Amino acid sequence: MTPAAGPMPKTGPMEDVRDRGAEAEGRWSPPPHATQTVPRRGLLARLDASAGVRILDLCAPAGYGKTLFAAQLRDRWLARGLPVAWLTLDPADAEEGALEQALTTAQDKIRAIPSGGSALLVLDGLHSLEPARLTPLLEGLVRRLPAAVRLVLTGRVPVKAGLAPLRARGLVLDLRPADLCFSREDMQYLFNHALGPAEQQELEHLTGGWPVAVQFARRWWQRRGDRARLSHLADALADDTADYLEEEVFARVDAALMADAVRLSVMDRLGPEPVHHLLGQDESWYRLLDNVALGPFLRPLADEQQHFAMHPTLALALRRCFQRLPHGERLALRRRAAVWCQRRGDLIGAVRHAMKAGDADLAAQLVEAAGGAQEIWMRFGYGVIKALDDMLDAAILAAYPRMKLLHALTLLKTGRLTEARNAFEEARRDTRDFTEEPRGGDC
Repeated sequence: MTPAAGPMPKTGPMEDVRDRGAEAEGRWSPPPHATQTVPRRGLLARLDASAGVRILDLCAPAGYGKTLFAAQLRDRWLARGLPVAWLTLDPADAEEGALEQALTTAQDKIRAIPSGGSALLVLDGLHSLEPARLTPLLEGLVRRLPAAVRLVLTGRVPVKAGLAPLRARGLVLDLRPADLCFSREDMQYLFNHALGPAEQQELEHLTGGWPVAVQFARRWWQRRGDRARLSHLADALADDTADYLEEEVFARVDAALMADAVRLSVMDRLGPEPVHHLLGQDESWYRLLDNVALGPFLRPLADEQQHFAMHPTLALALRRCFQRLPHGERLALRRRAAVWCQRRGDLIGAVRHAMKAGDADLAAQLVEAAGGAQEIWMRFGYGVIKALDDMLDAAILAAYPRMKLLHALTLLKTGRLTEARNAFEEARRDTRDFTEEPRGGDC
């Protein structure tokens, strides 16, 4: 899907090559924006390698840069003197005859195609209209599309427009969320190549490459005096991305499914079994997976079939909503999550949930059920011992003195021998040589 002639002009990081003429605003040109444009060289290279493609279908949730990328294609065509038509759809097109007239006007703009050249037609925001209204007109447009016209479609939900036969012939290129995520090259470009390996990894972990989240991160980074560190990025993104998701995504999800999504945010991985364990039914899982607004934010896990993880920014936003649930409900969900993690052999996750539920007894019992300090050391190693020791506070150690063995092993591993011996002797004393708990009962 390449213009007929001429190279794409080079642009600097802060340059916007969009024309500033009379059509700078309105539905006949891309909407204005103030963010730094990232030249999507990787996507453009894919298009250049797909010379036979006639239709580009950009389908992804809000914030994936669909419109901005389509605008880059438009700029590419305009820079080579080729005809371009841009049409932004809106709910007003649902009125009788409105969309038909708009499509006719758009096609009139690209009728004068130079010999051997091509034209570009962009239809932006297909999700603005109901499929029953949109699909018949799109199907007719695709059937009548001249061979020299390249069609770009953008929207948040898949549309049926008679594209299946064209896909079978290799004439359609579909770009979905995974394709539209920012690459490492894109992120470095946006941050003026100032990110070190650790900052790059942190940015990828927190944003998942979601373009709007990376843009939020860049704004935060610009405001900071110490621009070399992203240590507090998670807190900044939690607010910015949560506000964006609540307005652009959550508002389009029915209340019952949204409430279940908030409850499920307590889990690190999702699937039929964990959802059933947490909610007592798995219908919500399948509804979530199929939902056009939330489903694309679920990512399959490579280590287990039918299990998914929430996109990190979605998880941050939903967990902010989770904190608004009644206190008792939050604790009950945490306890269920702890039990689920224990069944899966995820001891760290189980204890973490128990501690967040304020259930110190459950946390200690989970450690004991895993075999105590010695068994955990042999089965899982020092890393798990250290993680557990970091979570168990003084109150738990006092109530369950055998837990002091975890602390003793951690101190021993770090070379603090005297402190390790003291912790070991305290555990022995408080349990009568590891035979009796302070609360009574056989140890």
